[in-house]
Amino acid sequence: SDTESVRDETYAGVVFSGNPHETVPRGLLLDDRLSPLERNAWQVFRLLINGDGVTAFPSYEKLRPYLGSSPGKSASKETVAKALTVLRLTRWLSLGQRVRDSVSGRVQGNVYILHDEPVGCAEAMEIDHNYMQLVGQALEHANKAVRLVADHAFKEFAAATGTMPSRLEVIEQRWQQQGWHDAPQAIEHSQDGPEFGIRTKGSDESDSLSSDSELSEKSPGANLKTPGSESELSLN
Repeated sequence: SDTESVRDETYAGVVFSGNPHETVPRGLLLDDRLSPLERNAWQVFRLLINGDGVTAFPSYEKLRPYLGSSPGKSASKETVAKALTVLRLTRWLSLGQRVRDSVSGRVQGNVYILHDEPVGCAEAMEIDHNYMQLVGQALEHANKAVRLVADHAFKEFAAATGTMPSRLEVIEQRWQQQGWHDAPQAIEHSQDGPEFGIRTKGSDESDSLSSDSELSEKSPGANLKTPGSESELSLN
């Protein structure tokens, strides 16, 4: 009957009996520019993002319990700032937009973009207009690890062509990174062949992200500031 049909539709569904979990990009675990601190910070951001892909960017106080190096002990604000700085320098996290008060013009928050892989140099400049300012500040940071990451980022930009990679180039680069060295050649020689005919080898006062608290360990001579605030936003 119609009543039974409605009842069946009402109770139809699937229940997952396991624990909620997130996937982690392999590139995040294999990126030798990152320490366990930054890898953990990326996963915390992903965990806190809502189902619609947008969430209020957590304050330093909310992040501290997640990033402590000892059980039950929260990380310092300086440690949180270091993790966020390195994630931006390595382009796993980008500052996309600043949100200002329409009356006073004061920065109320920032829109950040969390990536599932580091964006390229040209794309980083398109998304994060303050990126090179951050690199310049980080080159004078008191923390040696931050300085090394900033130096690597600076050299990457110096060697970059300044052009945005095409989608095909991105896919080809991924193939090469995974050891599928014959894949580009296979594509080139099979343009007139049957579809799906390609075979490849398998192989193996504020808590701001970009303000004084983020670069608090930089040398006294570095006085450039990148705007930020505690009420930040993250966008995936």
